[in-house]
Amino acid sequence: MVESKAGKSNTALTVALIAVSVIAIVTGLYFFLNWQDSRPTTPPDQLEVTATADGEDVVSRPFSVCEFGAECPEGDVARIDATGAESIRISVPKDVAQQQWSVLSIYDDPAANTERTFTPGEADEVDIPLTTDNDGNEARLVVMEVSALLVGTDDNNEETPVVTTWAFTTEAS
Repeated sequence: MVESKAGKSNTALTVALIAVSVIAIVTGLYFFLNWQDSRPTTPPDQLEVTATADGEDVVSRPFSVCEFGAECPEGDVARIDATGAESIRISVPKDVAQQQWSVLSIYDDPAANTERTFTPGEADEVDIPLTTDNDGNEARLVVMEVSALLVGTDDNNEETPVVTTWAFTTEAS
């Protein structure tokens, strides 16, 4: 079988088009991944966590944000009215849910306190019961703290790990 010049030309053109397409796709993927890695994320001190009780939402910014291992000044604790609710739902933003995070539930009986830790992507919300049974005694929820180790900036505007904590209370002010 004899191939004509036209047949060889079409094959070469097809191979060239495939090569150009592959290069374009790889280049586009490279630039997309580079953009995704360098895009700005929300600074930890601006992230908001929501507590919901009986249909009422309370949104809070962090109670404290400080470099890992440093003394941390405390801010205001958000109050949620839990009257009539059986539990409080804590919802964290995607920037927190994609990291390891934990929620500490503090009851009026210290023996009933619990802490749950979530792996990255495991959960973006958790329900916390307002009361729990502790050896026959009913303990009432007083404070919830959500904590995560996130990437923030230091005084020199360089990235550094920061412990970020949001706090909610069910007690009347």
